[in-house]
Amino acid sequence: LFRSVTNRTIQSDRDLHSMGSEPCVGLLPPQPLPYDYNSFLDWLRSTDFSNFPGLQWLPDVAEFDIDAAATESKLAPHLTGLEAQAAIYALKSINKYIFMRDVIIKGQMGTFALPEFHLFILSKLAAAMKGSHSPTFLDAGCGPGYLLLAWLQLAGPLSRAVGIDIDRQVVALAKQCLANPMALDKLATEWPSPDRCRVYAGDALKPNARALGLKRGSVDAINVGVAVRGKPDLVPYAKLLRPGGLILAPVCLPPAEQRADSAGGKMRCHLTMFCKLPSGRLQRVAGQPEVPCKFILPEH
Repeated sequence: LFRSVTNRTIQSDRDLHSMGSEPCVGLLPPQPLPYDYNSFLDWLRSTDFSNFPGLQWLPDVAEFDIDAAATESKLAPHLTGLEAQAAIYALKSINKYIFMRDVIIKGQMGTFALPEFHLFILSKLAAAMKGSHSPTFLDAGCGPGYLLLAWLQLAGPLSRAVGIDIDRQVVALAKQCLANPMALDKLATEWPSPDRCRVYAGDALKPNARALGLKRGSVDAINVGVAVRGKPDLVPYAKLLRPGGLILAPVCLPPAEQRADSAGGKMRCHLTMFCKLPSGRLQRVAGQPEVPCKFILPEH
């Protein structure tokens, strides 16, 4: 069910694209492999990406520094406790450089949140794993699949992760990244089997249980990676969620509190946690912060 992580060395970004995706504009600097979080950050700090022509975004160490995100970011006060420590460990085990290669090449940052948001999402949804034999996670608007692999590292060998994204090219990229044996650190000896991690093309706000290979009431945790106007937009997810399961979603602020000049069409939101009650209704989890953020609101 698993395949071993090898010690193959990637010589250039062409090696990363050898699985059938489109050719890159420029070559990415070869990172040190096998992946190790601390060694990678040292290499990143010492590498001048401006020497590599054609790259549309030059990597910022802050995008990869999990420790700084956990201790120095605005979300740091919320990143405490065992769940946060487990989330930190899970994210540090993943070679984010592989998942961000298209961002670096094309400059499209819209598919990625800041590392502190990834930590926040994982640490808050970790509570949904308790009591579940096979903790199941749905990432709606999953981008290249980074959080899917993070959930599998966080939730253990029986966990499952399902992603959905409306962009078919992004879905293809996610499948490629998740199949890359270099996506985990050098201590990893096993790789999740394909049946544990799947990605589908579809409308993030209209998830189809059958198309996603999910049964109603079978999902423990859901991350909604696009803005929603309110709880009514989350009803399709509530049907997938088990009673007691958790949803994190960026809920738009009222129109009067939106800014007309929002960059990239992103809406001002609060990242809010909801729990599914036995009645099937969603209820905001008391005591959890509503984190200010900006997310794109899909057009319908």
